[in-house]
This record gives sequence, structure tokens and C-alpha cells, in this order.
Amino acid sequence: MHNLLKPIGFFFSLLLLISCKETTSSQPENEVLIAETNSSNSSEKFNPNDFIGLWQSENGENSIRIEKNNPGFLLIWKSKADASELHYIYCSVNENQLVGDYYGHKSNLKVKLQNNNLLFTINPFSEFVPIINQKFTLVNTINNYVKSNEVELYSFRTFEGKKLSICKDTLDEYLVYRFGTEEKVELEFPKDKSKSWDLFMYNYYLRGGGIQNEGMDENNLSFTIGKYKYKIYDNYYSRGELYETGITIIDTENHVETTFNGEVSSKKNSLVSLRRYDKLIEEKKGRKRPKLTPENLGSYLLLSENIGDLSIEMKKSDVLKFLGEPDKKIDDGRNEHLGEHFYYFEYTKLGLTVIFNDRDFQNNGENFRICNINLYGNSKLKTKKEIAIGATVEQVKKAYKYEIHDGNAVYQNHDWDDPNLKFIHLGDIDGLNFIFKNDKVIKIQLGTFQWN
Repeated sequence: MHNLLKPIGFFFSLLLLISCKETTSSQPENEVLIAETNSSNSSEKFNPNDFIGLWQSENGENSIRIEKNNPGFLLIWKSKADASELHYIYCSVNENQLVGDYYGHKSNLKVKLQNNNLLFTINPFSEFVPIINQKFTLVNTINNYVKSNEVELYSFRTFEGKKLSICKDTLDEYLVYRFGTEEKVELEFPKDKSKSWDLFMYNYYLRGGGIQNEGMDENNLSFTIGKYKYKIYDNYYSRGELYETGITIIDTENHVETTFNGEVSSKKNSLVSLRRYDKLIEEKKGRKRPKLTPENLGSYLLLSENIGDLSIEMKKSDVLKFLGEPDKKIDDGRNEHLGEHFYYFEYTKLGLTVIFNDRDFQNNGENFRICNINLYGNSKLKTKKEIAIGATVEQVKKAYKYEIHDGNAVYQNHDWDDPNLKFIHLGDIDGLNFIFKNDKVIKIQLGTFQWN
């Protein structure tokens, strides 16, 4: 079942995919949303969310999918001339257009809106002929997989080009599975969502200790339709730094298994997040799972939370890929006694400090991974639940009401010498921390709690 990340070919054409939370349901609703999007495009006020959707070229051979991927957008371009190869490019908004780096060039990919059409440019395009203002029209808003009242907990694409999505409604009333093509949901379970939480079973196995202890984190979500059992997996193995995801369909009568491996690069979020939902039934024990506690909340948040595109244990090389070179680097040196080696990236304009740790001195820093993420100043980056610098106490309490309840967290003084400085600490030594001044967030920390 192990599946290494499939390399993405760089060839003449592209498919640009972007993550977002725009939603549609039935076909008539899609038509209304398309009309609304086209109408907003024609107005003088620029709205970057108008880029979001599935676009098709005039000859029908190329398509572009654009989704929100905080703090920017993710583009995926698909071309018939390139055997429908998928190419993923992260873009930012610049002067009323989306701009990204492609094929070794800086800011050479540009997407803009004009007269309800999308104009796509790659110039220069290495040794290939530049693409200048290729026209695309909107064929579908995004997306059929996440409704307006839902949050997507987990999704990925299979190597066969299908999409799998697990969603819940914002009030935790139901859980739903959807599977199909980009344009059409082919299977939705369950149809009757009134008791959906009871129809899914979840289990996980977590073993720490890194390579020396064969560390792993295995997560499975399953349900049954007739004689078929569907098992979705999301796994990590420290040996070989192996990530895998996919779905296995088991014919329980004939004992035949069929597995569809997922592209790890397309994976969004993690099944780890399901550990906090006590409405789910734990498969091996056949009972409801207990809620999170103050003792395990911190560890859970380290595994499930993210800030922008960053998460704990992300490699230093991946951070450079997402954010580029930092304004400042600090090597804190090796501490043989503690078995640690800290390294700091400072992104001043982003209001972001990233701290890495390498506990394996044998690889000259190759194993540097994020252990702390700190936001400050005028940072626009957000947590997984859309909290940023400047948020109020009430906004934080509302977004993290379950974590605050399960962790017995309170809004309390941070510095006894300054009564205006307070904090909400979710977890124990490790976790997610919000520091406030005059009841507004001035710092956000993910990792080990720091008092300064």
C-alpha cells in the first residue's frame, strides 16, 4: 500500500489546481453562482475570489482550476497536448492579477480577468513558445464537493484522476463522503445525513520515537454500503519519510480488495483531525471515543493545526519552496547534551518566525523540521480556523470553543506587570497559544509555549 509521492512532470502544458471554499450544490444553483461570478467580474471593484472556479479554453483542450489556498491561491492547469498532466503552482495577488513562478522563472505566470473571461500567460516559458493571454471561460464554480454550510476535513485525488472528499457541516450535525470527477460527484454517502456520524468508524495508531522506534501515525475512516466496505487511509512512517493516502474497497462476501492510491501532493488536511470528534465510533472498540483532554490536546494540535501553508514537522526545504528565502537566518548551533540543533527563519514582511530543530546530527542539518511557528506585527497569515493577528478574544473563543472546553483553557494574565497582556493557552507545554493586548491578538504561537 505504501505509495511514494508521484513526481509532477514539467512539460509543455499545465493543469493548475487551487484550493478554495467556494461551494455549489445542484446544477441550477451552479448556473446562478456562475451568473453572479460573471456579474461581479464586470464591475469596477476587483475581487480576487472571482478567479475561483473551473475554467476551460475555447478549443476545449485545456482547463484551469483555481482554488483559495491561504494566504494566496493554488492553480492547476491541465492540457490535452501534455496527456492531461497536472501542474500545481502557488500564486499571489499582484496588481489585480494572480502571479506565480513557473519552470524556473520568477513571476512569469500571470492570470487576469477581462470581460468575464480568464486570460492566461506564461512568459517567458523556458525553451517553449510563450503563452500570451490564452482565453478561458468559466464552466463551473468550485466546488461540488463542499457545500456552503460545510467544512472540508480531508481530501485528495487518486492517480486515476478522481477526487475524494470528507466534509462536515459547520454545526457538526453530519459527516459526509463524496467521490467522483472534478465536475461531478459520482458517490455520496450517506444520502440521509440525520444519523451519519453513526455510519462511520474511525481508528488510529500513533507511535512516536522517530526512525529509531519505527515511528508511525496511521489513520483510517471506514463505512459500509451493502457488501462493500470502504476504508480511507492517511498514514505517515518515519522510516523513509513515507506518506501515503488512498481508499481501499473490500468485497466482504468474495474477500476481494481494490485499492486506489492517492497523490500525496494533492492531500489537504489530515484524518488526524477526526480524533477530536466524539460522535465518531472507534472501529476496534465499537464505542464512542472520549473527548480530548488537557493532557492530550497539545499533541493533537501539533499534529492537526497549521498556520498558512506551514505545519509542525514540515521540512526546511518545503518552507523555502512555499515562502522563498527569509530576510534573516540564525543558526543556534548544536547542543550535544540536549540532542538538539535549532535554526531560525525570520520573514519580517510576513510577521513570521519559523523555528526548526534537527535531532539527528548525522545529516548536517538535512533533517531540520519545524518545531515552532510564531506570528507577530501586521502578519496576515491565519490559523486553520481563520484566526489572525488583530482578532478579538470573542473571535478566538468562538473559533476554538471545543479546544478551549476540552483543554479547560481560560483567558488569563500573561504578564503580571502588564494587566493588558493576557493569553489563551491550548495544550500543556506544547500547543496553540494566543497572546492578547487590550483584548486583541498580538502574537500567535504553534509549538512550545514561549513567554517572550
